[in-house]
Amino acid sequence: VAKWAKGAVDEADDWAKNSVVFNGMIRCAGEAHDLDMAFGLFEGMFRTGTKNVSPNIITFGSLMSACERVGDVKATGRVFELMEGAGVEPNEF
Repeated sequence: VAKWAKGAVDEADDWAKNSVVFNGMIRCAGEAHDLDMAFGLFEGMFRTGTKNVSPNIITFGSLMSACERVGDVKATGRVFELMEGAGVEPNEF
């Protein structure tokens, strides 16, 4: 499912490349236990060249959930660092 999701985003027109789509794809990758894909999609948000794509609290929550699903505590710390760098405040602990 996650590989299909990445292909769908890669092939989408610019109007379909937005944070909502990316957040859904990141969540999908997490549900498939594909943490590399989740982080790859996150990084891909910055390579779209469109102004509609920027990470938000939903994005980081989806990444946190992906880390939790695979049991990667270290990656969770990385997500907090990314949040801080993006100026996004955590909404839960």
